[in-house]
Amino acid sequence: MKNWIYSFDFSIFGAAFLLCIMGLWFTVVIPGIDRWSKRFFMGYFFVFMLCCLSCIAEVLLQYYTVPKAVFVFLLILESVLLSLPLLMQTTYMLHYCNENLRRNRLLCAILGLWAVYFVLLASVPFIDGFLYSRPPPPTGNHQTTTGNCRAATGNRSAGTGNCPTAAGNRPRANQCHSAADAAAFHL
Repeated sequence: MKNWIYSFDFSIFGAAFLLCIMGLWFTVVIPGIDRWSKRFFMGYFFVFMLCCLSCIAEVLLQYYTVPKAVFVFLLILESVLLSLPLLMQTTYMLHYCNENLRRNRLLCAILGLWAVYFVLLASVPFIDGFLYSRPPPPTGNHQTTTGNCRAATGNRSAGTGNCPTAAGNRPRANQCHSAADAAAFHL
């Protein structure tokens, strides 16, 4: 199942990378763009190209054993790069509306929110929950095989995988298979 997901990921990131290269090429080739817009679009497509490269690197490194710090770095890099276009587009719109960029409240509010976002991202290496799309697995010594439960309780007929919780057949705390078993043990 993972093979088609990785293929899909590579095709999406590859297509996005090609669109970034085409955007950079059109920005350089088209003669009617003023200097400010040309620099903006070159920076805009370059940010997206870096984000695509970091996504491709992340998918490639999932095949190999790499330190956790590498994945944390790639996730932080992707998060920063994906948040930059909001600042860039706001600045672009305000520039072409002839607003003062240094005194504009909208830009100051977005810069303030982005600074808070960046501070939160800086705290990510100290928070393990950032790496999970679901809650992290429990850190206790919960057993997942039915053999240990059967051996601990002496019940050979427990084929469901859950430890029996009747009086006299209670498992030890480190041999429960589910949250319900753990709750029943602590009653």
